[in-house]
Amino acid sequence: MSGPFRERTPKTRAYRANVKPKKPLLRTGVAERHLTASRDAVWAKVTAAMPSFEQGQPRTVIDAFGETYDVTEVAISHEAPWRLVVDVTDGPIGFHQESVVIVPDPAGCIAMWSVLAGPDDDAAHAYAIAVTDAAEARLADLLQEL
Repeated sequence: MSGPFRERTPKTRAYRANVKPKKPLLRTGVAERHLTASRDAVWAKVTAAMPSFEQGQPRTVIDAFGETYDVTEVAISHEAPWRLVVDVTDGPIGFHQESVVIVPDPAGCIAMWSVLAGPDDDAAHAYAIAVTDAAEARLADLLQEL
C-alpha cells in the first residue's frame, strides 16, 4: 500500500501490539473437605504422606483405558502449615502439578486438593483426565483417618 498508510502485517509494531499471547488451556480438578481436626493435625498427616524436596516419590497413574504411567512427585513449594505444591514429572503430558491447601475454620479446618494438567492438547489426554478426576479420591485417601 502506498501513501501515508501502512499495511498491518505481523512485522509491524501496530500489528504486534494488538496480538495478545494465548493462555494455555489446563484441565483442573478440585476437592474440598471440612474437618473437625485441627489444622496442625491435618498438616502433620499431609507432610507424612507427601514427598520431600530432596527426593522424588514414585507413583503409578492408571488412565481410563488401563494404560499405566510411572511418575515421580517432587515437592516444589512448602509453606507450613498451610500449603504444599508437588510437581509430577515423567508423565505423558507437559505439565502436571498438584497442591494441598489447609485453611483454619471455626470448627477445625478446610483441606483442599487441586490438580492442574495440560497444557492445550495435553489437557484432553486420558492421563490428564484421570489425574484431575481423581482429586476427590486422592484427598479422601490422604485424610483417611482424620
